Amino acid sequence: MKTDNKERLRKSSREILSWMESLFKGGTGPVTIRNDDDTTIEILLSERPRYRPSDPDEEVLDVCHEFQRFVGNSLLVTADSGMRLRAGAELIDVLLMPQKYIKKMKDEIHVVGDFT
Repeated sequence: MKTDNKERLRKSSREILSWMESLFKGGTGPVTIRNDDDTTIEILLSERPRYRPSDPDEEVLDVCHEFQRFVGNSLLVTADSGMRLRAGAELIDVLLMPQKYIKKMKDEIHVVGDFT
């Protein structure tokens, strides 16, 4: 997404990747991202070449399904209503991105990179 044609998506991707890089400092985690409830994030590395569909939403949903098979459940957090609909249809648990992490930019939704 950091090379997408849409500037908003490129900017969001760069911000989130910078935030993640600051969290992991060369490791794969898990890293605590919220001190109040043991929420963690980690990087799961595939042992095989990864299928890269042309639709980024499809890739996110595929990873959610993989995660379900790996640990038994997954939760997709997104501000994108289309993604929430698709995930719900594929029986993936979905949570609306909390409003405090979303800001409006020129009538578009933009997710800010600070999830602490």
